[in-house]
Amino acid sequence: MSTTPITCETPAALRTHLSQGYRHFVKLAFAEGDLSNLDLSGCRFKDADLRACELSELSLQQAKLFEGAIISHEQAAQIMTAFGFVVA
Repeated sequence: MSTTPITCETPAALRTHLSQGYRHFVKLAFAEGDLSNLDLSGCRFKDADLRACELSELSLQQAKLFEGAIISHEQAAQIMTAFGFVVA
C-alpha cells in the first residue's frame, strides 16, 4: 500500500473511499468534515491528520478507531469533555 497521503476534501469523498472498500487511512489528510455520522467500522486512522474534522460526538468504541491519529488540543478537550472528564 502506498504511503502517499490521500486528501479527502469532504465527508462525501471519504464515503467514496469507504464504498470502494478502503479501510486503512494511514497518513490521510482531511481538509474538513464531520466524521461522526459515517460508518467507520473496520477502519484504521493511524497517523491520519484529523485536525480539520469534527470529532466531538464520538463514542468510546469509535474513538478506538482513531488510535494514533493526529488531533488538536481543542478536539482532545471536546472529546474528553464528552466522555465526562473535566478539562482544565
